[in-house]
Amino acid sequence: MKIKRIDIYGYGKWVDESFELESPFHLFYGQNEAGKSTLMSFIHSIFFGFPTRHSSASRYEPKDSSRYGGKLTIEDKRFGDVVIERVPGKVTGDVTVTLEDGTVGDDKLLSVLLRDKGRSFFERIHSFDLKGLEAIEQMNSEQINRFFLSIGAFGNETYLSTADQYKAKASQLFKPTGRKPLINEQSVILEKKQQAIIKAKQKNEDYIRLIKETSELEDSLSELKMRKEALREQVSNLVEFTKEIETINEIKELSSDIDNYSQPDLPEDGLFKLKQLNEDSSNFREKIEALQLQQKELQEDYRPSKELILYQSHEEELKSFAKELDHYEALVQQIVIQQQEVSSIANQLTETKIREQLPLHDALPKEWSNSDWEAFKKLKQTSKQLNQSKEELNEAIKALHYRIEMNNDRIDSIEQAMWPLDTFKEIEKRAEENETNEAETSSGLPLLPLAMGVLTLISSALFFVNNQPLFLLIAFISLVTGIIAYKKTEKPIKTTFSSEELKQYYEQKSLRAQWKEVLALNDQLQQEKGNKEKERDDLEPLILLTKEDWDRWKQQMGLPPVLSMEQVEQKQALFYDLRKMQHRRTDLEASMNEHISKLSNRLKQLKGLREQTEADDDPLTQYKKMKEWIKTVEVELDSQREYVKYTESIQRDITHYVKQEQASRKEKHALLRSADAMNDEEFFQRYHKQDKVEEKKQRMSMLREKLPEINSEVEALTIDTIQEDLTVKKAEIEEVKSIENQHTRRLMELDILRKEIEDGGTYFDLLQEFENEKSAYQQTVDEWNVLKVAASLIEETLNHAVEDKMPQTIETATTYFRFLTDNHYKQIIMDDHLILVTRQDGKQLDVKELSRGTVEPLYIALRLAFIKHSKDSIQFPIIIDDSFVNMDQTRLERMYQLLMDFDEDQQIIYFSFDQTILSYIASETYTNLNKRLQKLKTI
Repeated sequence: MKIKRIDIYGYGKWVDESFELESPFHLFYGQNEAGKSTLMSFIHSIFFGFPTRHSSASRYEPKDSSRYGGKLTIEDKRFGDVVIERVPGKVTGDVTVTLEDGTVGDDKLLSVLLRDKGRSFFERIHSFDLKGLEAIEQMNSEQINRFFLSIGAFGNETYLSTADQYKAKASQLFKPTGRKPLINEQSVILEKKQQAIIKAKQKNEDYIRLIKETSELEDSLSELKMRKEALREQVSNLVEFTKEIETINEIKELSSDIDNYSQPDLPEDGLFKLKQLNEDSSNFREKIEALQLQQKELQEDYRPSKELILYQSHEEELKSFAKELDHYEALVQQIVIQQQEVSSIANQLTETKIREQLPLHDALPKEWSNSDWEAFKKLKQTSKQLNQSKEELNEAIKALHYRIEMNNDRIDSIEQAMWPLDTFKEIEKRAEENETNEAETSSGLPLLPLAMGVLTLISSALFFVNNQPLFLLIAFISLVTGIIAYKKTEKPIKTTFSSEELKQYYEQKSLRAQWKEVLALNDQLQQEKGNKEKERDDLEPLILLTKEDWDRWKQQMGLPPVLSMEQVEQKQALFYDLRKMQHRRTDLEASMNEHISKLSNRLKQLKGLREQTEADDDPLTQYKKMKEWIKTVEVELDSQREYVKYTESIQRDITHYVKQEQASRKEKHALLRSADAMNDEEFFQRYHKQDKVEEKKQRMSMLREKLPEINSEVEALTIDTIQEDLTVKKAEIEEVKSIENQHTRRLMELDILRKEIEDGGTYFDLLQEFENEKSAYQQTVDEWNVLKVAASLIEETLNHAVEDKMPQTIETATTYFRFLTDNHYKQIIMDDHLILVTRQDGKQLDVKELSRGTVEPLYIALRLAFIKHSKDSIQFPIIIDDSFVNMDQTRLERMYQLLMDFDEDQQIIYFSFDQTILSYIASETYTNLNKRLQKLKTI
């Protein structure tokens, strides 16, 4: 994933601002308060949401704009160019994700794009500053393993915490010395249940006997109850019969009518057969009439055509030509193929000439001789040397221009820090006055009083030696002069500058010296650039002269005007193929004309052809029409033969249907005689009487179904017989009730005896409770086993993940660390509890023994190595905010080089105030935030 563009609507001090990020490494350079932290926070907010109002992080809501938020345009290997836009809305803002194919989504699509990684993962691995390095510095090797594992491609902290949760839940279920865990409590209960079962087993034999007798009585009561219910149902049915006496009488009457009906048996499907025979006779008659009509229509359809009549008048010569059709068909096919090939060659020649800008009707370029090739190679070599010299001069001019631009940027940077000229001149004048005062003060030291003192001593000495008053006078005058001079030099030193002001003045003086030096260097580069441009301009006439010679050569040799020298050898092969195609076309046209002439001579011999073709038809057209005429006639002749076959077939069908119609009528007469009927009407009346009898049978059956069930026949029932049955059934019910009462009393006695034994629980109940408790105990133990095994599997899986991935990461980190320390350290070692490094002399050091300037490269190397080895599963831009302040200049330069050469597929965005980094990168790979911010304030 790479960020290609940043668009800010409003975020902190940035309003309506955009940034393009084209190279894998991009620098945002700026002094303090230039907006680096704001820009870095903006990227985090678009990916993961604005900080909440209760969060300690700043929301960077703009003061000078009502718009808040913005968007990022990123490049993703899975989805192409994607736009992520976030504006105010819910707590962390409303986000819209637009894919390259036009798909629009929200937080869910963003989560897929970020592979379900959150702000914590991004800020702990891919976005870091000096504080982030200090946090990782406090970890040992085991903590670093867990740190990279918990946020890396293998999973997240959830898996590790899940293993810890499983262990905690297992401890809640069982402890070897505990009493409150569930398994410990269940074990005690299970032991008590087992003791109760042993006591209940002694009373179990008497209890089983009582249970058996109780079960037998209950089964007997159940049977008595079923018998009583059956008797009551029979009584109820008999009572119902007394209400349905009229229905019973109707059943008796219907039964008598059915018994008195007498008629010969009729065929079961007689009506259907009669209807079917009538329909068959009608269908046979319709088919006969349809076939006769079809015969008439065929006679009209198969009348001979004019072509057939004409064919019959020239039948002999046409049959003779038809035998030769295969031969002439092959000849025509050969002519067509040759025509197609000639047309294809002509099209290829035309297309190639147009593409190569050759005249369509002129001859092709001739073949070159050896002398022609020598002259061409000499001209090509001259042109190549001139163009190469021009290209080298252009590159040199470009390089000088780039250096001038770099110096201009440096001049701009120095000028921003320089005082205005008037201010500098004024401070310079004050500085010179200050130096003059100090010089006068130094020169005003008591030299004259000292000299007068010395002269006084000498004069005094001479006076004592020579005893002359002149020396005493000189000594007195010298003494007075020295005192006066000393008094005059005793005035205080006057200064015009503080030490801080003087330091700033010397810094400005140094900046101006650098500024003048860079200006002088730019003047020198400008002069050198002008010389190179003059050399390049002097080559132009020679290049133009060579081009004119080449144009004359192309015209002389018949080459296309647009042909370049580099294309000549390739095009010569093309010209050779074109000449070969031209010869092939000529040969084909000659052969094709010979075949057409042969076909034309044969067609002229056919007299019947004149009536089928036009006078201006070419031989191929005449042959085509002749062949179609013969094939049409042959088809019509076949059709005439088919007509005869059709007519015979229709006549056979008519005869068949006439016979079928006669057989159907004969079968109908037999059916009528079987029912003793003379015609269809009498046949239907016979079946109508039979239907009436069936209706009475159905009525009687329906009435029987309405009556309650009874064992005796309905026809034999009378009101007296029903009353007798009622008396018998009621007596049986009373007898059953008496037996039920006896069984119930005995069940009550057995229940009292059973409860006396069940005090404290029966054996089987206790046994069931024991098994239930044992099952619950086993279930809890199984749950404890599952938790222990799950925690063990998670830890083992994660350990394997570390073993698989961490050695590669350490090896890559060692390479980075060795480079950053200029091979002063050659290896990184991670044991169970410590991170060690091996110095060049072989000595191993703990991290705590290293300086900050060495620890920071170590942990940066570890972080970059982890990112490199996990980029296949997750890839974010790396964002760094001035994390290398403790490194010396040499290691800092190597760090910049490592970041810029890290990985073409990995984007690095670096925020820095260090001006020295500008000398290591190209101007298009960094953004000067100071200038952007100044421009924004101006607007």
